[in-house]
Amino acid sequence: MLSEYYNINDPSQYNLNTAHKYRTFLHAVTNLTPFYMGSTPVLDKRGWNELRSYLGMSEDGWRELVNANNERCNGVEYFSYGAHIRRWNQDQWGDATAYALLRPLGRNDGYVTVASQRFDLVPYLPCKGQCSSNFHHVKTLDGQIWSHGYNHMFFSGRNPWDGPAKGAREPAPYDGDAAGFYVQVLRDLKSAGF
Repeated sequence: MLSEYYNINDPSQYNLNTAHKYRTFLHAVTNLTPFYMGSTPVLDKRGWNELRSYLGMSEDGWRELVNANNERCNGVEYFSYGAHIRRWNQDQWGDATAYALLRPLGRNDGYVTVASQRFDLVPYLPCKGQCSSNFHHVKTLDGQIWSHGYNHMFFSGRNPWDGPAKGAREPAPYDGDAAGFYVQVLRDLKSAGF
């Protein structure tokens, strides 16, 4: 895949021809499909295998790379944060198509539903002898009740519009900008014993 600061003059590392760009895009989209991520049945197995061959994918799905037992029984604690948009802000975020398409599935951040952002909703059974799940959800940001809420790009910290205006932010202690959010994440990890 192309990284953000790719060197356009280094063809050995980045092949930027049209076909490669298309395959890179198609590969990224394929990795988000229910067939790949959720192991749902594939209606056209031959077509799926041809697509995998074209993309150079050796695995049939995510479970072959990181299966459920690796994630739920590896002694690692997983913590998630999410974001929720209350009302789309056309002036700040532009086209609302993705948000509108996801709306029938529930609350979302303009990219994915809140339910899919939460590690505590991962449907893995606990390990044998394990007393509690190693998947935890800490916080879903949605701003003050009168605000528009947060979209997923707030976490990147690149666009000040992606979080609410100063007076409509999340209640404390998540009431800062994106950098302040990550400082709070570190506080959360420390209070959890890390």
